[in-house]
Amino acid sequence: MLKQEQINAMSTDDRLRAIEQLWDSLPNPNAEVDSPGWHEGVLRSRRERAESGEARLLTLSQLRQRLSDSVS
Repeated sequence: MLKQEQINAMSTDDRLRAIEQLWDSLPNPNAEVDSPGWHEGVLRSRRERAESGEARLLTLSQLRQRLSDSVS
């Protein structure tokens, strides 16, 4: 396992190559992975907010615009 200092000393290119190697080392990157237990609570809360009308929902177009605005 690399220490944080070793990672910090790597160039951006080396870090990206390391990420690619880690990704390629996974048996099947598209395999289904179990979600952590806390995901269920977050999803339940979001569903409740959506069903109660408390949540503000965006269309895909609105989301893209918001993301574009936040980068500018």
